[in-house]
Amino acid sequence: MQGSRIESSQNVIEIRTVSVGDKLLDAIVQLWRLHSDTLGFLPKGAFEQAAQEQTLLAAIEPRDQFRGYVLFRRSRGGIKIAHLCVGSDVARQGVARKLVDEITARHPGASGVGLWCREDYEANKIWPRLGFSPRQRRRGRGRSGGELILWFKDHAHPDLLTPLSRDDRVEAVIDSCVYFDIVDIDQTTRGEESRALMSDWLEDSIRLFVSQEIRNDMHGDGDVGRRERRERQIGNFEETRIAPAAHQQALDKLTGILPAAGDDQTKTDYRHLAWTLAGNFPYFLTRDRPLLTHKDALQKLGVCVLTPGEFIRRVDELDRKEAYRPEEISGTKITFLSVDDGLMPSIEKLADSGDGESPRNLVDQVRNLLAKPRENLVRVARDSDGNLLALIGISAAATTSPALVLARMPKSSVAPTLARFIAHKLTAEQAKANLVTYRITDTRLPDVFREALLYGGFKPDDKGELTRPCRGGLLTLADAQRELGGLSVNRVSRESETWPAKLTDVPEPAYMIPINPAYASSLFDHGLASQTLFCEKPDVLMQDECVYYSGTRMGFPEPGRIIWYVSQGGGYEGTSAARACSFLIEAERGPAKVIYKKYRRFGVFGWKEVLAIAGKPEGELTALRFSHSESFTNPIPLAAMLPDLGSAPAGPRPLDYSLFLKLYRQGMGL
Repeated sequence: MQGSRIESSQNVIEIRTVSVGDKLLDAIVQLWRLHSDTLGFLPKGAFEQAAQEQTLLAAIEPRDQFRGYVLFRRSRGGIKIAHLCVGSDVARQGVARKLVDEITARHPGASGVGLWCREDYEANKIWPRLGFSPRQRRRGRGRSGGELILWFKDHAHPDLLTPLSRDDRVEAVIDSCVYFDIVDIDQTTRGEESRALMSDWLEDSIRLFVSQEIRNDMHGDGDVGRRERRERQIGNFEETRIAPAAHQQALDKLTGILPAAGDDQTKTDYRHLAWTLAGNFPYFLTRDRPLLTHKDALQKLGVCVLTPGEFIRRVDELDRKEAYRPEEISGTKITFLSVDDGLMPSIEKLADSGDGESPRNLVDQVRNLLAKPRENLVRVARDSDGNLLALIGISAAATTSPALVLARMPKSSVAPTLARFIAHKLTAEQAKANLVTYRITDTRLPDVFREALLYGGFKPDDKGELTRPCRGGLLTLADAQRELGGLSVNRVSRESETWPAKLTDVPEPAYMIPINPAYASSLFDHGLASQTLFCEKPDVLMQDECVYYSGTRMGFPEPGRIIWYVSQGGGYEGTSAARACSFLIEAERGPAKVIYKKYRRFGVFGWKEVLAIAGKPEGELTALRFSHSESFTNPIPLAAMLPDLGSAPAGPRPLDYSLFLKLYRQGMGL
């Protein structure tokens, strides 16, 4: 882990590069949440991405006391700071300066370090003390109309101001409909997509214009009060200023490729487009469906016609490219994809017509979620034939209580498995933030998904919504009961309620079981599965419950805990290590043909593999049914375990529960 130590008369501060899986990520997210009112919304995935790109630094005092962090990005030869935050208990102790100085030390060739800050923030008093000076002002696009200030710390290279001070925002012209969505008092749900253009996080990314034609649209409004309100608001936007001759030339081009304008509204739309084309603006934003049908023809003229939501996603994609790489379920043929306009016809088919949902309403709901990509996440699951298997919409606008607001899942052979996989992932991701209550607010939740959530520990609250506290790490039973609510007496049910947290003061049977890497990759290990092209049963890796067969005669009191030791072989990397843990539901020993018939639906083992273990159809073996698997973020190599184990695992062996907890802490980086 990279880092530098900076000594002062008061303390010793280590500036450390935060890496993926670092336990500091949780502390950073917690500090951000305390100051999110000024720092703004940022999904946890953005912090993890910064860690991956080594653009997240933490300030640490002796005994690993976390004091603050800086999140930045490289931009056109310079550095832009997105977040700089220190704990209130170390304010004015030089921590912020050390973080900024570390960026300068690590990037001496950069033109400088810059950041945008709202004029009304107290932080503007700090920047001069850290070596920054104001270089540029511009009016924010929010309702307050406050100014943004560009603060710049010069690295004293020739021509150093240009890369960060020039206005490199993406420019777009909005039509009247989008403008009215933004400024009207009586705001409708349909206008949410347009109003998302005013989000604070976009102020540094986009520059919105209105054309002269918008004044003509307002002039014809017979509602005097509404017209006057709209006219007063126009000063918050820049206007296209194009010579009339250039506008006419652009209009002539448009009429040559578009259908004849048969009504006044279409003529107005064409004039809006002409101002956009004449001014060489790359984007025109509208919700007008007839106009959107001509986007391909208009693209040939150099104008990209998009809905506001599609434009926001494109801007966000440029800013956060890594977040838009399709996430393939490792080792399977099912892929999770981000949503764009090209998928809308397929999404329409997922509408719950039996409950009165129209395809248009479903698409509008999806567009409204997509319009705020920093607050919402929308994904579809698609098989190798292009069929949509699921649609998921998650809102994290309330960071302490994220919600699944949209779920559609058509009937398919993998629907139950996929539903449990998604429920499992929802819980696991939120548990990283510790004690976040997850809510299910979709009123049209498919039955197969509701069943998966109930199995995963979700419970109805007094409003009828399914909720679940998501807690990771290690807890005492008393803490679990206090933080997670009443727990079931039944051990298997309690695992669903507490997972992925582990209880420290309720000893359980525990085992270390060696497993072939090929089987591990198919049963639970996504890291190993990503080293293969595909598995024979695409839905098995997504299963929450699986089975493993062993020829050992050792008894397995259950339920209990398993730590999986992945043995060496098969050309896989990262073997000869403990790589995961699971919850043992049951163990049953009997004749191979009987055991296989009972458990074959749970695993990737075929009869050929089972017969090889048992030796003959009547030969006895043990089936271990397990669930709630969790891959270690820090696989533990054999050499690190030998002092406790004494030798490499040649077969299943029992573990003392204290050793299980020790290995779990080490594997999860706790």
